[in-house]
This record gives sequence, structure tokens and C-alpha cells, in this order.
Amino acid sequence: MHWHSSLGIATIMLVAAAGSAEAQNVEESSLQSPRQALMEMFSGSQDKFNRHLTLEMQPKMADLERNSAPNSSSQWLLFLSGKTAGVGQKFESFDSGRILFAINDAQRHHRYELQLDSDDWRGDVDTMQISLHSFQAGIEESSPVHLRVIVEMKLVDSIWRLNNVELSTTMAFTDPRILESSWWLPQIPGTSSGATENHEEKSFASHPPPLSPLRAVHRIALAENLYAQHHPDVGYTCAIANLVDVGKGLDENGAYRFLSPEFAAGLYNGYRFGIRGCEGTPAKNFEIVAEPANGTGKAYCSDRSHTLRSSDDGRGLTCLAIGRITRQ
Repeated sequence: MHWHSSLGIATIMLVAAAGSAEAQNVEESSLQSPRQALMEMFSGSQDKFNRHLTLEMQPKMADLERNSAPNSSSQWLLFLSGKTAGVGQKFESFDSGRILFAINDAQRHHRYELQLDSDDWRGDVDTMQISLHSFQAGIEESSPVHLRVIVEMKLVDSIWRLNNVELSTTMAFTDPRILESSWWLPQIPGTSSGATENHEEKSFASHPPPLSPLRAVHRIALAENLYAQHHPDVGYTCAIANLVDVGKGLDENGAYRFLSPEFAAGLYNGYRFGIRGCEGTPAKNFEIVAEPANGTGKAYCSDRSHTLRSSDDGRGLTCLAIGRITRQ
């Protein structure tokens, strides 16, 4: 998940399904919690948005509305509230618990969550620390960029008002993925038409580029986790054919199946793939190796930790024992 995209997604999610706050039918703002007030603020209503602004900000917002093009401000709020581009159809909001908002893409098995890390309510000031998380097929994705939002609400004249917003981004320069162009030229979900997305997905699925052996090992590890989730009584599997078509995902190259039928025989793109170490019922461990079919080239491996390793001698056992940690 990309930092620029993360900011856009966090903004959309923070305000998106807040439209559900309208359904709560809270009659008096003084009875609201700061969390409910924040949701109502971004429900798509200009009046409710303005009501939860500070008294200093309200006159300026009124001036902007008078001088703006007709309906421009309301269209902006409709976009943020997820009532356009189909975002609202995939949105969930939660009145309690750690998860505030979530956007689900069932077709691509992808989910974004805004999670409440802390809520410090002291008198007439409430400070909420929120972080963005991304999940693929139920597994939280690691990211070299971590976005956090601190929202401060203040009670003035019996109304909770947005007093301050602080954005914090941590970029891990120990992770080479930070240098990939896709992190800086993202596409925010919901900004493209469904027809375009479907066309691109079908095109990619029909003509997927071949995976490198390292990426293939990573995909197999992801498929193992999904298989174990679907078969808790069995756990992990050492039969690679069981992992074919186990699920779908989405990365910077577009939509993909975790493993195509080509993997069923264990030979793909010049490499032999094997899985071992699946003892016990349910099996709680697995080890994946990829060795060059012609004996020349590097070997790659991984296990339930999803740590990717390589060895120059082309042998899977060497990779598992003393292989160097590498990245996609």
C-alpha cells in the first residue's frame, strides 16, 4: 500500500461511511460522543459539516460557499462521504470497538481499515489516534509506509467541533520497496470507473506476466495461509496442487490469482517448486523451495514466517539452512 494512496484512502474512509451516522438519528449534538460527532460531520451534509467546525472557521467556510461554483462544496462532501464512485457500497462503520471504518473489495479480497489506537477523552477535549491498515485475503500486508492520524475534537457550546488534525507518516528506508515507482504513483480505489477496472482485470487475468521465482515463492506462502484458514482441521498443505485457484489478490501489477494451474505439477518458468515440513494434524509449519530446473541459478525459499531467502548454489536445502534474506 502506498503512502500517497494511504493518505487518500484514510481521508475517504475517515469521512466516507460516516454517512451511516445519519441512520443513528441523534437528535441533540450535546448527547453525542466525539466519535459520533466526527462521523456526523462527514455524512455528506454541508450543514452538518459546518456545524462541527470551530466558531472561527464557520464564517470563512460560509464565504467560500458563497464564492464557489454552484454545488461544488456539496459535490466535494458527497465524494468524501463515499456516495459517489460506489465507495459507499463497500463501506462499513463501527460504533464501538477498535475498528472505526472499513472498505471491502470482495472481488479482489482486499480490505482497508481505520483502527482506533487510542481515545483520550478528558473533559471537553477528546484526542483520537487512528492508523490505516491494509489486508489481502484476510492477511495484513506489511508496508514500508505507516500512516497515523490524530484527530482532536473540542466541546464548545454543547457541540463537539473539529479542533485539530495531525498527520504522521513513517517511511522505513530499510525496506527497498520504498523506492518502487508504484508507491509514488498510486491509484486510489474508487477513482476509476467499474467498466475500466473490469476490463483491466480481465485483460491481466487473460495474459498475466510470468512470475519471477522469488515472487512465486511469496505467492505460494500467501496461498498456504489462505488454505490453512479455509481448512483449519488440516492446516498447511505440502501438495502444491491444493493451492491452485485457492484465491485471488491485488498488487501493483493488478489483479491476480495466487497460483495458476501451471503450478500444479510443480514446474513453472524454469523452476521446480516443492513444499515440505507439513507434519501433524493440523499442520502448523511449511517450507517452500524453488530450484532451477537446469541446475544453474539461484535457489529461493520461504516458510510460515514469510521470510524470503536465496542461495547461489541453486539448492533448496542450502537456502533453508543458510540462505540470505532477500526481498521481492
